[in-house]
Amino acid sequence: MTVAHPIAQAPGAALRLVREVTLAEGPLFSSRAAMAAARELGMSADSAYKALSLAAQAGIAIRLKGGLYRAAPPFGPAHLHEFLVATTLVRPSVISGPSALSHWSLIDQTPLRIVTASSPKTVLPPMSRGASTALLQQVGHHGWVIEGVTYIYRKIPQSEMFGISDVWLDTETQVPMFDRERAVLDTFLHPRARGSGYLGELLLEEHLQDLDLDRLQRYAHITNNPRVIARVADAGQRAAPVASNADL
Repeated sequence: MTVAHPIAQAPGAALRLVREVTLAEGPLFSSRAAMAAARELGMSADSAYKALSLAAQAGIAIRLKGGLYRAAPPFGPAHLHEFLVATTLVRPSVISGPSALSHWSLIDQTPLRIVTASSPKTVLPPMSRGASTALLQQVGHHGWVIEGVTYIYRKIPQSEMFGISDVWLDTETQVPMFDRERAVLDTFLHPRARGSGYLGELLLEEHLQDLDLDRLQRYAHITNNPRVIARVADAGQRAAPVASNADL
């Protein structure tokens, strides 16, 4: 039995709407952006909502969370990088924690299908129904499970939103992420959230040559947290002889 391609099942209005909004916004778009695109096409509000609903039913626009959608082929890629989804789901947000440390090759690959990010916003509601209760109890964060990926958000003060780099994941995808030193600093700022109170010290011992210690110490001073400043300074001093011995 031959199954029709989703585009063949979608009405013309749905096709026009998804094409228009992806040209304007890219493969991730909000329902508000879809309504704006519909107005450009001369659609009424009722017609636009119906077209968006039909696009979702046909599988050419996949509803991720609330009013956020992603375009499916042929209007978007078959797969969107999870980091892009994470930083679009909650704005502003930045890839952080194990996801950032793993991206910078400072820790081994993080558990599959889990993305960690930070935001000054409170992310509600706490996880979707697909979330693991054990995971929620372990991390104590908020987020969603979308298409099998768990997106975990830690709320941080606005004052901690620094040390952010725009990182290219491929030729078309760029996301905000804590740079190497800021990602390491996070392990000193929130040691319990990273699963080890001494992870920062271990990272400095193993990767001191890959890190800018002066920048890390400047970042520590930005926090105005005497405990963090002292721990980073002490960890740097302890790691330096280890790195020197490794070169011998």
